[in-house]
Amino acid sequence: LYGGSKVRKLEWLLAEPAFREGPLLSVGAIGSHHLLALAVFAALRDQTVHALACPQPRSAHATRNFAALVSLGTRII
Repeated sequence: LYGGSKVRKLEWLLAEPAFREGPLLSVGAIGSHHLLALAVFAALRDQTVHALACPQPRSAHATRNFAALVSLGTRII
């Protein structure tokens, strides 16, 4: 579904019991691949992501990632 180092990192983090229930909170840029990877895998587990999203320069790439975040139910703070 989503690959790369972000997924390998999340594989370890999300396996921990503390991250198996309830919403997940994370920080990243508005078009962050970290936030998007987290949202993809949280959605598979019926978890919500609350993201403290920092601004970044507007680009088509960042806009697509942001749209994907929103479509996965991420709550942007």
